[in-house]
Amino acid sequence: MDWKGTKFNQYFYFLSALVVNTAFILTGLTIVGIDITVFVEVYKIILLTIGATIALVIGIPLGVYISNKVNNKQRTPKVK
Repeated sequence: MDWKGTKFNQYFYFLSALVVNTAFILTGLTIVGIDITVFVEVYKIILLTIGATIALVIGIPLGVYISNKVNNKQRTPKVK
């Protein structure tokens, strides 16, 4: 697949940079000695939400495509 020139590429880059930078910031705060339990829980919720959204965005069209392929397939009757 060629994703060059699509808006998806910009959003994916922004989202991945945000996730990585947040992980580094939380790690840095831990090293300094700040208790970040609340931030880590919020971060987990955000990551789970993003993961569920991506799974739905990919899974629903894929399921519809596969379902259409299976239902449109010509079935030959078995002759005994």
